Amino acid sequence: MEERLEQDNGLNTQGNKLSTKRKVGYGIGEIALNFLVAGISNYLLFFYTDVFGITAGAAGLLMLMGRFWDAANDPIMGIIGDRTQTRWGKYRPYILFASGPVVVLTILTFTTPNLSPAGKLAWAYITYFGWCTAFTAIAVPYNALMANLTTDSQERSSLGAVKTIFAVVGSMLIVVLAKPMTESLGATLQSGYTITFTIFGVLAFIIFIICFLSVREEKGITEEKVTKFFNKEQFGALINNRPLIAIIVFFLLFQVAFSLFRTIELYYFTHYLNRGDLFSVALLSAHLFAIAGMAIMPFCVKRFDKKKASLYGGAIGSVFFLIMYLIPGNVPVALVSISLSYFFVSVTYALFFGIVPDTVEFAQWKSDIRVAGLIFSVFTFTQKLGMAIAAGMAGWILEFVGYVADETQTTFTLQGILLMRTIIPMALLLLGMLFFYLFYDLSRDKHQQILDELKAR
Repeated sequence: MEERLEQDNGLNTQGNKLSTKRKVGYGIGEIALNFLVAGISNYLLFFYTDVFGITAGAAGLLMLMGRFWDAANDPIMGIIGDRTQTRWGKYRPYILFASGPVVVLTILTFTTPNLSPAGKLAWAYITYFGWCTAFTAIAVPYNALMANLTTDSQERSSLGAVKTIFAVVGSMLIVVLAKPMTESLGATLQSGYTITFTIFGVLAFIIFIICFLSVREEKGITEEKVTKFFNKEQFGALINNRPLIAIIVFFLLFQVAFSLFRTIELYYFTHYLNRGDLFSVALLSAHLFAIAGMAIMPFCVKRFDKKKASLYGGAIGSVFFLIMYLIPGNVPVALVSISLSYFFVSVTYALFFGIVPDTVEFAQWKSDIRVAGLIFSVFTFTQKLGMAIAAGMAGWILEFVGYVADETQTTFTLQGILLMRTIIPMALLLLGMLFFYLFYDLSRDKHQQILDELKAR
């Protein structure tokens, strides 16, 4: 099987084109990743506060510290990936060998042993920190693998669209199915959570194996000199990379905004709109709109280029956050605004994964070393840092506005929930767009010029 797949790799090395088969084979890995990370992002805070019995403040601090740890070990994993040399490539083996541990730790994180309050908190810290470590071991190499599949900028946009469409599919399945599954499986809600994430964990493991068997790193890209574990050349490849810094700052603010409104979504439907029954339906619609937005992204890139398409999507999407705030409590307006905001913002989100690989060649052009793993580790570090900040913000703001589980919320509490779902993420998104507009200058033509110069060396 392995030998056959190695030979039929779907690559056109002359044109750096990827077959649809290889794009899908790589992209489905996002379904597995999002079975895990979307479960954590959308349900873990609610699970801690309303199911496991941890206070909102303690849960917010736990998730913030866990995400900081998760983010801090990303660069280490990136450097390890860059130094890895196996018959399967640099980054591909980690999809195989890290999939089991991350699935097991996902299940344990949503398990509720009968412990004292202090014991519950200790269990939560151990399992969540373990999950963060295992997730890094698979997420960083998986994302870095994208840069070693093709160097063609347009192909990367297409691959980024496929990748993020599958990410939304995975997230959508979790958002739509997990809540009713937790409520219907098992004798209690606690056991329902464990059974639900055991099912999604097993499915994720199977998908990871399929992804591993479906892709192959291009040898011409992966054959590089091995340097010391970390040196000034690698450091220079990061700090002298203006396009990378611009996209990273934008992505950080985007991720805080995105993770914040996703974390607070269930609270918004349950307490602000008093329509918890619509949560799954609304998020199903939103994710379908997001898939549509990602599907049109490559066409937007052809029409405008990556930078303009990203800014247009974010700008239009942010309008619907404002509408939700100006017309509060109106269920039809909220449902329509959520779906349309997902459509436009998803264009921007998908483009992050098409833009970052281009900064790999920019770094190679400037420093004469290729550090795809390190650059993508900074990208995933930023993603997790954004999620950490959002989780901490959500927990602390809920505590500040007086949120109490299973109680009628005060007007002050409801206003805090509304702001976290609308104005705060909108402001963060616009700030990130401004920075990206001012400092990102790696156009399509400039990237092609860099590729030509690298080939001539």
